Amino acid sequence: MKASISFTSWLITEAIIDWQGHGVEEFLERLNDPGIGGLRFEELRSMATPYGIEVVNYDQFIREIPEENRESAPPRMAPFFALVNPDTERPRIVVNVPMLFARERREISKMLKHELIHVGQLQRRPEGMALGGDDIRDETEYLSNKDEVMAFSHSVVDDLISMGATSVDAGVKLLPRSRMWQWISNKATDSALKRYRKYVYLYLKLELEEEVD
Repeated sequence: MKASISFTSWLITEAIIDWQGHGVEEFLERLNDPGIGGLRFEELRSMATPYGIEVVNYDQFIREIPEENRESAPPRMAPFFALVNPDTERPRIVVNVPMLFARERREISKMLKHELIHVGQLQRRPEGMALGGDDIRDETEYLSNKDEVMAFSHSVVDDLISMGATSVDAGVKLLPRSRMWQWISNKATDSALKRYRKYVYLYLKLELEEEVD
């Protein structure tokens, strides 16, 4: 790791973007329902469409992105991933497997929260101003991009909660064990890591319903 973990020394002055408020909370509850068993592509698309969430296969995804962006796109072998459609500014799930079981759906749920934070970022900026962090080939640049720092901070908190964190203090203690945090702390710049620490702290507060100091 590049630096020791410290939260109390950072002055929290920036507001984070909540993934909630985009009308998909009910969909995520349904997606995480263990009682629905395996979910086929068409079933997922039918479930997602009323909530404004796009579900496409890889062929449609790669066909609809600009040719200059295809080299940096996730590979076809990826079973699923999510992004924000720059034309509709809505979350898009790309599915490349025939069936999604509970574990896969939980991962997609986390990805969607990440993308909903990006949707919130888009809504706060002038029309036509795109998100950063599109090219994932340079991991340091990608993980240090300010847009991705906020969204990945929430992804880290999702990881901590899945590991059993029920309080901010517990989440902070679990942080070194998070594989996502290990990846980020080994790749992101020092200045980006300072922002990550602030945002992880705030998202832990938000998700665990503790008042922000």
